Amino acid sequence: MEKVRTALVSDYEKDQQKDENALAEALSGIITQKMEEYKTMFSGKKDSNEAKHLREELAFLRNDNISLKNTIENLKNSSNPSPQKHKLEEELQFLKTELMKKEAEYSVWPAEKSQYLLQLKEKEVELATLKQSLEFSEMEKNSNAIELKNNRKKLADTEKIMKSYELQLSQAQQKLKDQESKSLNMEKKLQATERENSDNLKKLHQSEENIYKKDLIIAELKQNLNNKAEEISQQEKILLQKEEIWENKRMEWNAKMEESKKKELDWNNQFKKWHDAILTVQDERVKREKELKKKDLEVEDLK
Repeated sequence: MEKVRTALVSDYEKDQQKDENALAEALSGIITQKMEEYKTMFSGKKDSNEAKHLREELAFLRNDNISLKNTIENLKNSSNPSPQKHKLEEELQFLKTELMKKEAEYSVWPAEKSQYLLQLKEKEVELATLKQSLEFSEMEKNSNAIELKNNRKKLADTEKIMKSYELQLSQAQQKLKDQESKSLNMEKKLQATERENSDNLKKLHQSEENIYKKDLIIAELKQNLNNKAEEISQQEKILLQKEEIWENKRMEWNAKMEESKKKELDWNNQFKKWHDAILTVQDERVKREKELKKKDLEVEDLK
């Protein structure tokens, strides 16, 4: 279902894009063609520049013609004609011929100008028509864009509804799977309970047999326990006797330790007395040595 929806959306968008591309290409071709025509039409600016140049030449020739006429009149009126007269007449004739040619070329320009103006008006009409066509195409494009937007919104709403249905279907399928799983689990538990009951029954019979065997073992253990208790009682009596002997020995040892400590204390006191006596003797000897030295000094003084 998801693949079908995706394919429909993709085909719709591709068709819409093809229509927009075709319209854009057609408009681009028309505009390019008209621009080429306008370039060809307005290339008449060269003729306009040439006409300006012709007018300048005509004015220059007219001025030269007037100047030459004045010169010729002056020569005619002079009593001594100059050898330059013939040359000036030839130049005048040449200038007249050139002037006639230029006037003939210039006379063609107004007709061409009128034709260019007429073509320009026709091109302006075509341009206005093209603008209207372009505006209509733009409006149609905007209308198509709005329609595309609305269709996309409808498609999005449809997708939401389809997703909602898919979710409900998925939930229903999941519930069905859960119910099947629960039923399967209950069946497995029932089978396991039956096996467990059978095993428990076997264990019960085995336990009863084991209990009987254990009762025999317990009776034997009780007898052994009584024997051990009697043996332990005898050992406790022996241990008490040994403890009494050890207690007497401990008391005897403690008495000996007390006597030893007393002797050690007496010895320490005696040693202290001896040490004090030695110190006293040493002090007496030092005093006597000092007195002897003093007496020796007195004897020396008497000598």
